[in-house]
Amino acid sequence: MDFLLLHGGLHGGWCWQETARTLRAFGHRVVTPTLTGSGERAHLLTPEIDLDTGIADIVAVIEAEELSDLTLVAHSLGGAVACGVADRLGCGIVTRLLFLDAMILQNGRSVLDEMPQEVAATRREMARASGMNSIEPIAPESFGLTDADQIAWVARRQTRQAFGCFSQPLKLAHPVGNGAACTYIRCTRPRYPAVEPSAAWARDQPGWSFVEFDACHDAMVEKPHRLACLVETLAVRA
Repeated sequence: MDFLLLHGGLHGGWCWQETARTLRAFGHRVVTPTLTGSGERAHLLTPEIDLDTGIADIVAVIEAEELSDLTLVAHSLGGAVACGVADRLGCGIVTRLLFLDAMILQNGRSVLDEMPQEVAATRREMARASGMNSIEPIAPESFGLTDADQIAWVARRQTRQAFGCFSQPLKLAHPVGNGAACTYIRCTRPRYPAVEPSAAWARDQPGWSFVEFDACHDAMVEKPHRLACLVETLAVRA
């Protein structure tokens, strides 16, 4: 089975290291791309980067790697990108979508639109203060991490995030998922407030699966092996 693990804001493909290693040990093909301007591609950050940039990144990876019958696992901000990728490629390629504590966007909506107002206001102020249309890294403890080694590991790898990924409305030609089997994984310890509206929407969607996972928002860092087992189980069931 093919898996593409898509990181969230302020992260990169690096955050999936242990989860990807476990899935590969199970015999699956796994890719962990990094979006333009993030992680090891931070040197490419520009004020013009937005959701369309990220969608083009992932579509190009899927096509270049010739991935098929694909399970796309999207974390946090990556959920917005995943919505666009599925819309463009359809369920013939993206067969399963797993939203891991992720943002979900409807047509014409932005990530800021789907966040609680107080969270969106904070993101806007961070971008304004940066003077670069981007958001500075934030304390890993904000993602619920408590282990000192994990906090340090994330802190030294975080990079800035283009604000356009938050502010650009997403254009969709199809309903969310575009025919893929969709599951929302809500991390519960503690509940990350920025994604609560998306999680609540997903919980009420007919035909969707909704599961709770006893982990913090950065579940792939805190509990990577348990997450890999959950992801594989959900992909097989879909």
